[in-house]
Amino acid sequence: MLIETLGNPYILAHATAATDTSFPSKVPTLNEPTVGSGVILMRRESLVYNGAKIVPILKGQDDCVADMRVIAWNPLRGANNVTDWIPTVLAQLGLVAGNITTPAAGNLANYFFCDTITLTNGNDDVSIDINAVPANTINHLVIDLKGAHYLEITFDLGANCTGASALVKGL
Repeated sequence: MLIETLGNPYILAHATAATDTSFPSKVPTLNEPTVGSGVILMRRESLVYNGAKIVPILKGQDDCVADMRVIAWNPLRGANNVTDWIPTVLAQLGLVAGNITTPAAGNLANYFFCDTITLTNGNDDVSIDINAVPANTINHLVIDLKGAHYLEITFDLGANCTGASALVKGL
């Protein structure tokens, strides 16, 4: 049996680097999530992607640290065609920037790729696979979206970190 994986280009989760020093509160809402500022649409027509590949990037300096949450937004359709949007945290990860910078004139100027990604909350090796190659290599994670219609990437910046974003692609 041949199983195909869609090959999409990366989307930059935050066009302007996120600068939060604590995780923003996420609660159910009647407002459908708006794409941008960390929110990515993870469906094509009526189908949702099975997973996402996420490459975290940080601003600051080599070895700056941050925490990242990956949040799924799913609809709850109820009476009178009212839809509630429910956020659930799929994973929380600790990040450390490596000494791998992005091209100065490119789309990712002044970012560092992460060479350390540590799962602090989530289902390791079942729903989340972390590619953790040692020191100064670009690491990433692949996560099961569990049917999410939208994915949101949020950050809590730590020592010497001035901004964060992630490259995200549906799989």
